[in-house]
Amino acid sequence: MAREQARLDKLAEREREKELDAIKEQYLGSKKPKKRVIKPSEKFRFSFDWENTDDTSRDMNILYQNPHEAQLLFGRGFRDGMDRREQKKLAARNEKDLRDELRKE
Repeated sequence: MAREQARLDKLAEREREKELDAIKEQYLGSKKPKKRVIKPSEKFRFSFDWENTDDTSRDMNILYQNPHEAQLLFGRGFRDGMDRREQKKLAARNEKDLRDELRKE
């Protein structure tokens, strides 16, 4: 019986505290969190770190998975930074493949 009375007293005390808090909030207003002011230097700061969600290793769209290999001047142009002999071999092979496809049709 004493335990039940102690529990009821605690419950009544909590109710009174809630009422007092409600009255206090009504008269003084609720505390709103202050809006954080962002400095201009922080606003335009660029993050150089990769996030785990940024996966640029492959594209999910089928259209972009196999990029087109540029044929400069139909095989007569050269790319900078690549061996010219290798480029000539690739251009000759591509031109031969193109001719073979045209002959088959």
